[in-house]
Amino acid sequence: MILGVFTNYALDTHLTLAQVFYWTSPTSTGQPERFYLTAEHPLSIDTDFTGFGTDITDLRRQLKQRGATLHGSAYTQYGKALRRGLGIPGEQALELFHQTVSMKAVGSLDEFVREPMLEPFDAQAACRQDRRSTSTRSPPATAKWYGPAR
Repeated sequence: MILGVFTNYALDTHLTLAQVFYWTSPTSTGQPERFYLTAEHPLSIDTDFTGFGTDITDLRRQLKQRGATLHGSAYTQYGKALRRGLGIPGEQALELFHQTVSMKAVGSLDEFVREPMLEPFDAQAACRQDRRSTSTRSPPATAKWYGPAR
């Protein structure tokens, strides 16, 4: 299991993020099953993730009773709750964080910055739009033209 508790002392708010990994039987092999959860209060492994016996359903029930929101095994809903709780505006910032944490070497710093950090942008279309919007504007009524600058 992975558990992290984030606290904003200025606002007196908390966010617990957890990923629980388990096998469905003692002889299971390969990748474990998992579920994700969030809570708006601190949870701890010793207090909240023990004493449920051997049935993972009992753990889920116990966590719900303690105010946790279970997001199932799909990362999508958990990722949204994580970003909302941490104040991360978009998925791209979190993706950059994941790439930065997992990278071993950067071949080209320019490419690293351009690919994950900058969203695609059509500069030519933006310039055309700017030209169109400025060419249709009328000068202010109080504007006077004094001829070319000398």
